[in-house]
Amino acid sequence: MNSNGEISEGLGPNITKEKFLSHFGTKLYCNNSTKNIFRFKETIKINDASFWINVIFDDNRMKIVELSDANETFQNSYNDWSNYRNKKKREAHDRWLLQQLGRPVEKKTNALTFNRSWGSATSYTDMKNGEVKIMISYK
Repeated sequence: MNSNGEISEGLGPNITKEKFLSHFGTKLYCNNSTKNIFRFKETIKINDASFWINVIFDDNRMKIVELSDANETFQNSYNDWSNYRNKKKREAHDRWLLQQLGRPVEKKTNALTFNRSWGSATSYTDMKNGEVKIMISYK
């Protein structure tokens, strides 16, 4: 992730839906240009870590990118849930963001937030459903 909020080629604050679909269309579950939410079929490697990625558009502009570490040791299921794995995944997300962006602006029990000129990045644990993700929001 660079100082302009670009996560990797084709994923960043100034990416239009058309450019995104042109770059990643075959790698998405749905590449219908009338949709605003896209999910990658396979993990994407970003700076030595592999992530499951969801991308959300608003007014033809990339608005939110959700990252979830794809390391198999962190994977939970309804039948095999572990708070320990969730904790370790969250720690990995926090470390990754710290390496990419430096010091956070705000640190809470369930979230670590970095505000930048292009938007924000938050490593968080959703206390209701147990999800652990990184959410990158663009202005």
